[in-house]
Amino acid sequence: MHPSVILLVLGITTQLSEHWGTATVVEDFNHVERCKDSLYMGTPPRGFRDSRLKKICQRYADKPRYVTLYDSKNRIPVYSAYTFKKTEGDRRVDYPWMYEPQV
Repeated sequence: MHPSVILLVLGITTQLSEHWGTATVVEDFNHVERCKDSLYMGTPPRGFRDSRLKKICQRYADKPRYVTLYDSKNRIPVYSAYTFKKTEGDRRVDYPWMYEPQV
């Protein structure tokens, strides 16, 4: 892939994420409005004691959408949680499903 195409894709992705998605590093998932709603039974995973792990509450359309436990040294997500909300019948949801159109 040509480098200019890669830069274009990165630029578009950055602009979209700034418009629709934000992320905040938090001390505790329970102290952020509705962030714990993404966790199974509102309970964060246990057993992770490393100080380099960061708790991130990620938002879409200014609403908490999912949480991530992120390893800042290795730069990888260790755990992510999202609660799927089923729609009723053929009724459409009020927001588009998130996808990467360039992939």
